[in-house]
Amino acid sequence: MKTLFQSILFFTITITLKVSGQGIIIDHNCLNIEQIPLSVINDIQQNIRWQYAHLSHGSQLLCGLQQIEDAIPTYSIAIGGGYNGTNLIPPYLPTETGAMCIYNGNCGYTIDNTNYWKPVESGHCTENTLISNPTLNVSAYCWCEELDAFTEAEVQEYLEAMTAYEEQFPNVTFVYFTSNAKADGAAGYNRHLRCNQIRQYCIANNKVLFDFEDLDCWYNGEHSTYLYNGEEIPVQHSYFSGSECGHINYYGFLNKGKALWWMMARIRGWNPDPKFLNIKVYLQGNYTTSGMSTVLNSQGLLPLIQPFNFYPINYNGTESVTSIPNPNVVDWILIELRDAANAQSATYNTVIERKAAFVLNNGQVVDLDGTSYVSFNHTINQQLFIVLRNRNHLGIMSALPLTNNNNIYSYNFTTGSTSAYGGTNSQKQLSPGIWGMFGGDGNQDGIVNSTDKTLTWKPDSGEKDYSAGDFNLNGNINNQDKNLIWINNFGKASYIP
Repeated sequence: MKTLFQSILFFTITITLKVSGQGIIIDHNCLNIEQIPLSVINDIQQNIRWQYAHLSHGSQLLCGLQQIEDAIPTYSIAIGGGYNGTNLIPPYLPTETGAMCIYNGNCGYTIDNTNYWKPVESGHCTENTLISNPTLNVSAYCWCEELDAFTEAEVQEYLEAMTAYEEQFPNVTFVYFTSNAKADGAAGYNRHLRCNQIRQYCIANNKVLFDFEDLDCWYNGEHSTYLYNGEEIPVQHSYFSGSECGHINYYGFLNKGKALWWMMARIRGWNPDPKFLNIKVYLQGNYTTSGMSTVLNSQGLLPLIQPFNFYPINYNGTESVTSIPNPNVVDWILIELRDAANAQSATYNTVIERKAAFVLNNGQVVDLDGTSYVSFNHTINQQLFIVLRNRNHLGIMSALPLTNNNNIYSYNFTTGSTSAYGGTNSQKQLSPGIWGMFGGDGNQDGIVNSTDKTLTWKPDSGEKDYSAGDFNLNGNINNQDKNLIWINNFGKASYIP
């Protein structure tokens, strides 16, 4: 890196190509920069002019970028401004050929939580920076710890200010950020609420989001959380503990640099080569010989937000829809992808992605549009196995690796007695030659037992609701759920390794 930079305290971002049509979410799934073609890296270096405002935590991105360049000079960057080890250098836009050029700061050295996005109070600082440097085409502010205490109204003010900037500077791509995830307790809970507020706004309005919180919390397929008032809250993974740069260790800031390159590639229009899942599964609860019942859907009982954010599943994904997209949707289902040498070794430590989707009445698993195959972008290093979970059925894993045909990975759980890992006891025969997931595991602890009756069926008995105690998925919690599903499956267990 040809730059004046060691311990940097500021950062903002800008870009030439304006993103439109869909949002871009940069999270822990966006680290495999080896997938980005060299031509795209060159395009970024030729065209990206990025203003980056930040305090100490934000310096993680710059440390990561420098570390990547030190290891692979192809990823050349030039940072204008910061601290060179002796003196503070005013922010400026470098003109280095063959490097991604970064204007490191805003109007001056100090970037507090309003200096970037409250132009009236800060003397139109960001506006002046962009006007004075008309080639800047990407711009952003990275939070430090402000969201630990910010209110919903204050975050809404930030969102509205960013939208106003987008209208004023239509040729600049403004990148939204969630904050770091160091805080726990009440502060961490408030931070997560405010991060979700930003995240949902970006998803709903097709913005570009650098999901700093998500990047902090994932390592090697493991999601770090803590319990607060009975709710699992994301928190920085212990693997990243340290203070080498911006209050995190080498591995943490390296991930931020990788995610930054991925984001710039996406902004420039690059799409990673997607892979797709062609998966079929049946749920016992509402199975009929003509397919699964869609009564939950037709009665308007299906939630619009993924329903797996409870113990012990603890999935905090942001999948949501404005309406159920297909009348044939039966229920939500949680997909878990595992990269392993064989089924026996496909343990939770091999998880590479989790994603909520829908299952249709014919057993087809589909994405949130209600028709498409679910996509993913991970490189498979060994073999791909899939785990499926439903809110009140025993989870299953494929007994064999998924078959790949032109990046479409397929598996059919319904046609074989041993298609799920664990042999003939893993699924229930629903009709001759047809198998499906056992119903009755209302608390998702992996076994159908008395706890499912007392904790999930009994409290809601007599109600009409989207409840885990509704084992036959018809919206009514009554004796049919207990007598037809729970009693018949008592003692059955999941065989997921």
